[in-house]
Amino acid sequence: GELKINIRQKTSRVKAGQAIIVGRNDRISAASSADGGIELYDIGFVPTLDVSCESNKTLTPEAPESVMALISQLFSDFESVKSVEDRIFDTVLSVVTESDKLEEKQREIVRFVKRYVNEHISENIEVDNIAEAIGYNRSHISRVFSAAEGKGIKAYISEKKVAFAAALLEFSDFNVNTVAQMSGFGEPNHFTKFFSYHTGKTPSDYRRSLRGISG
Repeated sequence: GELKINIRQKTSRVKAGQAIIVGRNDRISAASSADGGIELYDIGFVPTLDVSCESNKTLTPEAPESVMALISQLFSDFESVKSVEDRIFDTVLSVVTESDKLEEKQREIVRFVKRYVNEHISENIEVDNIAEAIGYNRSHISRVFSAAEGKGIKAYISEKKVAFAAALLEFSDFNVNTVAQMSGFGEPNHFTKFFSYHTGKTPSDYRRSLRGISG
């Protein structure tokens, strides 16, 4: 005969002499065309044994050979429950180690971006320049940086340029055109629009406000 068994909304067919393993918490329904009954074996780990079995029969050498062969195959690679635990631990440790390596690479990308911006603050910085310098594509470093910092690389560049220009306006006597050039802007008008957009004041007004000079 044949056993039809439904597990997780999937149907499997098991013929006489075959066996199937299901999870202990799985809901199953079965229909058999065989004249005999269905024998169920509950297999699990216990502290002192490789295999324990609780059900309507004891799993002994007298149990169906197909069941015993299946159990033997499952544990053929392991000498004990401890070896199973060791294998699982090694696998988890490997995954964690790879995750740590990935996180370290991502942190290095973030550090590189910040260092590059600081070192090239007086230049016209593009994300493509940074990507080429570090050896990753633009989309990758942008995604990593945004996830870590909560802002895009362009926003970070703008933030640093505004802070740099503001410091020059406050602590130096360079005129606005010179400050624009030192901040990486070839056109003073572009710098004025950029600075005004981010601070709400033109460079000249910003400097006067800090020095208490009325317009």
